[in-house]
Amino acid sequence: MIFELRTYELTATKAQEYLNLFRTLGVEHVTAYLPMGGYFLTETGQLNRIHHIWIYETFAERTAARQALSSDLGWNKLFVPSAFHLIERQRNAFMILQKSSKLLDKVCATRRTQHHAQTPEAQLFGPRLLSLTYSKTPFQPKERLGQWRITSGYAAGSYVTLAITADEDLLTYSETNPLEHELLRPLSCSPLQ
Repeated sequence: MIFELRTYELTATKAQEYLNLFRTLGVEHVTAYLPMGGYFLTETGQLNRIHHIWIYETFAERTAARQALSSDLGWNKLFVPSAFHLIERQRNAFMILQKSSKLLDKVCATRRTQHHAQTPEAQLFGPRLLSLTYSKTPFQPKERLGQWRITSGYAAGSYVTLAITADEDLLTYSETNPLEHELLRPLSCSPLQ
C-alpha cells in the first residue's frame, strides 16, 4: 500500500476556518474518491499546519482517484473556491508502512468509506491528542498507531510515527532526537484519532 502524507500550511489564524469548510463542504466530496486515513491540526511545531493521510493500494489507484475528484462539481464549485485561498504552502510524501496497529489495520480495511458532511455545530476535534514524529531511526512510543518510512518527498528516507499522546508524555524528553515532533488534534471526522 501507498500512504500519502499531505501537509498544508495555512494563513495565520485561518486553520479552523479551513477545517470547518473541509468538514462541512469538502469531506463528502473528497472521500467519494480519495481514501482518507487521517486529518489533523498541529498543536505544537509549525502552527496553522494540517496533515492528512490518504491510503492507496497502488499508484494507479491514486492517479484514477485524483482524476475523478478533479471532475466533481461540488468539490470544484463549493469547496475549492471557498478554502484553497487559505493554503499558503503544500508538501507531500509517499510512505511505506513499517509497523501497524489494530486501529490502523481497521482504517486500511475501511479506507474507501465516504464520510458525510458534518453540521457546523458538530464537534470539530476528536477526544485526544496524537503526535507525529519524524526521525532518522524508528521511534518507539508507548502507543503507536502507525510507523512509516518516507520513500519520496519531504525528508525521504526518514521514519514517520503517529502515536497516541497521554498528558504525562507531553513534556517527556525523547532520547531518539527526533528531526521533528508535533502534537496533533485529529478532526472528529478523521478515521485515525
